[in-house]
Amino acid sequence: MARDWEQARAHLVSQRQSLIEQLAKGFVSGESERHVELLLKIQAAIDVLDTADESDEEDDEDEDK
Repeated sequence: MARDWEQARAHLVSQRQSLIEQLAKGFVSGESERHVELLLKIQAAIDVLDTADESDEEDDEDEDK
């Protein structure tokens, strides 16, 4: 399952980078607003995956004790 999380995170990071590049080029204000909203949602998803991964690692450490 960790591998699925890693792949999902890598995909989200790639999408985030693409949006950042598009925003840097500049777009019509409505388009930029939509891109920023999507960027925030992607970052939130990355944060959730990171938190879940950290929690999973802590659970693994507790099981080893």
